[in-house]
Amino acid sequence: MATSVPNPYRCAIIAGRASSASGREIVETALDRVVAAFELGAWVGGAADQVYAELAGLRQDARAVARGADDEFVSAIDNQPEMVDADAWQVRWRNV
Repeated sequence: MATSVPNPYRCAIIAGRASSASGREIVETALDRVVAAFELGAWVGGAADQVYAELAGLRQDARAVARGADDEFVSAIDNQPEMVDADAWQVRWRNV
């Protein structure tokens, strides 16, 4: 009978999800702040309305992409067992 070990592939996906979360938060915070600044009147006239609309659209798109990426991480995690046989591909996936 093969020995079961924690699934390192699943662990790597979990770590990747955590790592991407910090980057997502940085982008979301930056876009939230700049959109808020526009809404408080930081720049008016000229091209301000066009720039504001583009930034607000980018913020919406970034949020949608972030949600989609997180959903992919969750799906990948959910589709991997916590434990695998010691000779399973998940143990040597980095060498494949």
